[in-house]
Amino acid sequence: MESLKKEIFLIDSSINFEDISLNNFNDDFLFVSFDFLTHKLLKKNHCKHKISDEFISKETLDIIQHQAYNLATWYFEPSISKLLEYSGVNIGRLLHEQIVVFLVQFLKKVFEIDYIVKHYPNSKFITSGILYEILKLYDDKTTKIQVSQKPISFAHDKVRYNLKIGNRHFLFLIPRNFYLKLKKISEIFIHKLFNPDKLNNNFKTCLFVELPTDRFKELFLESTNLKENSIFFSRRRPAIWNFESYSILKNSKSKIITEYSLSDSKIPIILNKEIEEFSNKICGIFENNEELERFFYINNKSLWKILCPIFSKLINSRIEEFLFEIKLTKKMFSKYEFNSVLILSEVGVTEQIVTKFAREKNIPVVLLQMGHHHDTKEARETNYSQAVYPINADKFVVWGNISKSDAVENGNLSSENIEVLGSPRYDNVFSEGNNEGYILLAATGPVQMQVRSLTVQTYEEYESQIQEICKIVMKLGKKLIIKIHPSPTEHDLTDLVKQISPNIQVVTTGDILPLIKSCDLMLVTGLSTSILEAHILKKPVISIPVIDFNLGTPKIFSSNSCLISSIDKLENNLLKIFDDSEFRLALLERANNFLDNYITNFNSASKKLHEFLLKL
Repeated sequence: MESLKKEIFLIDSSINFEDISLNNFNDDFLFVSFDFLTHKLLKKNHCKHKISDEFISKETLDIIQHQAYNLATWYFEPSISKLLEYSGVNIGRLLHEQIVVFLVQFLKKVFEIDYIVKHYPNSKFITSGILYEILKLYDDKTTKIQVSQKPISFAHDKVRYNLKIGNRHFLFLIPRNFYLKLKKISEIFIHKLFNPDKLNNNFKTCLFVELPTDRFKELFLESTNLKENSIFFSRRRPAIWNFESYSILKNSKSKIITEYSLSDSKIPIILNKEIEEFSNKICGIFENNEELERFFYINNKSLWKILCPIFSKLINSRIEEFLFEIKLTKKMFSKYEFNSVLILSEVGVTEQIVTKFAREKNIPVVLLQMGHHHDTKEARETNYSQAVYPINADKFVVWGNISKSDAVENGNLSSENIEVLGSPRYDNVFSEGNNEGYILLAATGPVQMQVRSLTVQTYEEYESQIQEICKIVMKLGKKLIIKIHPSPTEHDLTDLVKQISPNIQVVTTGDILPLIKSCDLMLVTGLSTSILEAHILKKPVISIPVIDFNLGTPKIFSSNSCLISSIDKLENNLLKIFDDSEFRLALLERANNFLDNYITNFNSASKKLHEFLLKL
């Protein structure tokens, strides 16, 4: 046992670093940082410190991941599941994604503090915020330091908004409530142009839920060739945000259901009373709940007293929005008749609510494969948590036989409920313009939902690998464009790569597809659907493994459809592809062979999907 330090200061990025006077801490103090940002700040200020990750093993990280997935299903506990329902919709489950992300980070702190306290049994601990609340469970000598705290933030508290002016892309993260107000204003005009009240009663009607308009252009346009009413319902993302999306919906003669299509003066009056009643009910459910005390029992400690006010605050911040969405969706199903519903996810709030009322009316719900995922047995738990496989949908439409095998073997689905119809998002995707000769790096960094992503070592290795990639590409005299993954929490690499060369372009917004079309070669740092897109567009791909999520090797890698390269062999592999035409062609041939097995009905998937929906 190491017990040389009398006092240990635990610090994370929720603590305002500016409130801490470092002069007050001599060599008898030990700082322990709990995240990458704090580690960088301490390092910048030349403060010797330990990193919380040092106290736990990779095996413990995997235990934390499993526990986070398990605890995130708290809303299914028998004593509370029915009480959490509003019109049959479980409000707790609507927050599943946000809770998983929070629990992964929270439980990492819990396990680390447990080990730290055991490692320093004779030391006195100093901290604040949530670290203090956790420490109190393990040590009664903890001192709370008075510093300002940053509020706990959850996934989707802020909305990523992309703006393109000319050739420049701009990224804004705006508060969720402000975004919803802007969206509501925009829907006034959308309602006037795409009001769904006039439908052909002789046609079947399909409801498309939260589909990205531009990515499913062919699916929308195909509906004009069939006797079908296509209605678009999107509460999370705008149906129209530029001229292209407007043209797609206009030319497809699709209709859009907005709040104004379902206006009802009674809803606000009823909601004002019900919101307060439901909020009070949540307080009653959570207060002194012995079942939740037992459910959140980890390492011989119940975490519920810490989690209770956090969960309460999160739910109360969303109650008004959720209850309104439920009322609105219920009204939609009473006003319009649908023959089928198409969704891309079962974890989204809109999709969960729509699926609930569709099933009540015996309307078949079809889940369409969204993208490429880890099709391995090691990824089962992750895929279940992220609702990769259907939970309540009646049918699962997949892109090809590889995805069908994965759904049967790893998703435990019956083959009767799976339809192999192809990918509508890739219909009529073809290369445009000339190859501009640049290398494209599709950078996928640490993922907040994966605990292995949250270690300081992961962030440091990721940044180091990105810098090495930049140096190698610059050495070869090639132009480099880096496309960052479109997530509000994605690690921004702009300042990092500009240290290597100001000529490196970092794109933080927009679709990656146009960049793939014009590149000579694509590099990837992790599993991404963009690999398939590069295969379709006949671009060679090199994958550089950076972060080990312990999810196994997906078939897109085991098939050798792209070249797997360590960083020390990257330069040679790049030269092989550029200089050896036979090597390049062999790589592209393997990619094409994989595509043949992975995507069926290429360029006709939209038609096949519409025909399938019309039969339901």
